[in-house]
Amino acid sequence: MLLRILSILSLIIFSTGSVAETVNEKFETQALLNALGYKVGKVDGILGRKSKAALSQFYEDHGINSLKGANDPPINTLREKYLNIYADTFDIGWNGNFIVPADVLKNFSQIEKRNVRKFCGGEPKRAKRRLSKTLSSAVPMKIAGFNSRMDNIDNVQNAKLLDEFILDFSRIMTSYMSQGKSDDGEIALQALFYWASNNAFLDTVQCTSNGRLNYKKCTEWTEPSGQDLSLIKDHSTVQMHIMHLAYGYNMALKFYKRDDSRHTVIQAWFEKFFARNKAPADVYFGLDHGWYWPKILKTQLEGKSSVKMIDKLLQQLDEDILADGSIRNRTTRGNKALWYHHDGMKEIMITLELARRHGFEIPKKLDLKIEKAGELFIKAFQDHSYLNKWAKIAHNSVYTPDKQEFSDHLSFPNGNAWLYIYAYRYPESYVTTELLDLLMSEVKKAPAAVDGMVGFGLGCIYASLSDFSDKSDPKGVEKDALSFEMAEFRVLPREENYQGFQVKVKNFNLGNHTIERLRFEIMLDFKTGNFESAVPDLFRIQVPANKVLLDPASNDADKCNKITFKKSNGKIEKLRIVVGDGARHNKCIFSSMLPMQRLVVESLISVLSNLIEGGVGLNEKQKTFLQATLENA
Repeated sequence: MLLRILSILSLIIFSTGSVAETVNEKFETQALLNALGYKVGKVDGILGRKSKAALSQFYEDHGINSLKGANDPPINTLREKYLNIYADTFDIGWNGNFIVPADVLKNFSQIEKRNVRKFCGGEPKRAKRRLSKTLSSAVPMKIAGFNSRMDNIDNVQNAKLLDEFILDFSRIMTSYMSQGKSDDGEIALQALFYWASNNAFLDTVQCTSNGRLNYKKCTEWTEPSGQDLSLIKDHSTVQMHIMHLAYGYNMALKFYKRDDSRHTVIQAWFEKFFARNKAPADVYFGLDHGWYWPKILKTQLEGKSSVKMIDKLLQQLDEDILADGSIRNRTTRGNKALWYHHDGMKEIMITLELARRHGFEIPKKLDLKIEKAGELFIKAFQDHSYLNKWAKIAHNSVYTPDKQEFSDHLSFPNGNAWLYIYAYRYPESYVTTELLDLLMSEVKKAPAAVDGMVGFGLGCIYASLSDFSDKSDPKGVEKDALSFEMAEFRVLPREENYQGFQVKVKNFNLGNHTIERLRFEIMLDFKTGNFESAVPDLFRIQVPANKVLLDPASNDADKCNKITFKKSNGKIEKLRIVVGDGARHNKCIFSSMLPMQRLVVESLISVLSNLIEGGVGLNEKQKTFLQATLENA
């Protein structure tokens, strides 16, 4: 299975044309040099002085003769070094992955399968059933009937059917991409081919001519109420949904049975919709950043440079994201301000990944404003009144104090990817701690495995990486150098959903430093079950705050997740460090510790299994239970 996943991901990461050095190979050569640390800057397909110097340095560092000849082009060597496997060439152009940077995909290919299944989902049975049903259903030929406000979807021909299809398709694509299940690839290919071969949705009104909207033929918002029928909404809805299918297809499905003739039909069908897109001009939020995303994908598939378009996107983002984290004409949308801010963040975070994929460095000034925009979102999500300051401007909207029309959870199936990308890009932010805490409550539903706005579960890639717990040995002390004389355990009285253990460690040695007496507690929280058989939902160790805080009287740790500390009389009394799942929450609380005290705590966790094994005061049944609990944490 692992080899299959690596194979699929190597196809996603890499692309070439023929054995000869093609234009496409020049793009991929630059992308791989960047990924390998030989920075060439923007991926524009021009192997200029900087790219050639980087390639020469790569050859020198790896002891490779740079004059190897046409039978062994640079792209092959670069691919081999990047994933430490040799990948044959594929006639897939610059592969269609126009969003995810190569280094992210490489990291994704190397993580634990458990993490992948956790966030990318297991068997997508429901999606399979519904896509299979497509093959025996009438082919939808058009969407017709949207009003300008788009609040009448129940009465719009084929609108819900298209929504359902893109969600199911994105779910299947995620499963195929992340777990290499060929039956998923077959079902998705069959369903897409069925629509493509029958020209699905091509009878929808076309509102463009040569990339320009025909406002005489197609109108919108002719009535302030928004209840006027709008051909523009019919046209743009179909175009966006098909583009999202194209994103998912080019990200993964095109690599399934890549010589299958069905791909030719599907790609020709997509081409017809690409031709109907509005040509991007001014940068604005909505419609995949003003039609820029589909154009960048098409440009990449054609082996052309998207650098100028991406430059324009980043420049406009710098203008539209304000210093306080609000987004121009989005965060000011009255009762819909939170939704529009979220929708803006979706495009912002994906556009930044797209830029990174093409070798761009994100300007520090812009990066700081984006981090602030994430902070604004989470505060407003937790307390709608926080948004009043901006929402009351009521740009093209209605404003009611303290009211926002938004979901009460974050597991929505469209536009969720930005939440996980944010957590990955800003791991030290307290916003990330809050985000992950909210998202983890829904993790069993694998919401990151579906995103109809991009045609595959983009979020699951970043979610899998963001959930990593740092289980490495503490810096500065090798595990072999850690030892103790004795560990004495006291089993505390069992409570309904909690079991605690007091632990005293005598002569705890950290290399050249010895702590004569060390005390801490093991905390096990359960939802249900008994001590001997239930699996705890939370495993923590507790230490006195006055031993580890920089300032025992400080409340700085208040910004940390509440599971990581205990307060008494307004002061932080105990620090609680999460072991295993959820250890990401420790980053904040660790920052409040003195370096030596943090080292002690990390070392303690490192030898916890040894402490239990040699623990005085524990019977064999208790030891077995604690060891199993620690292993599963």
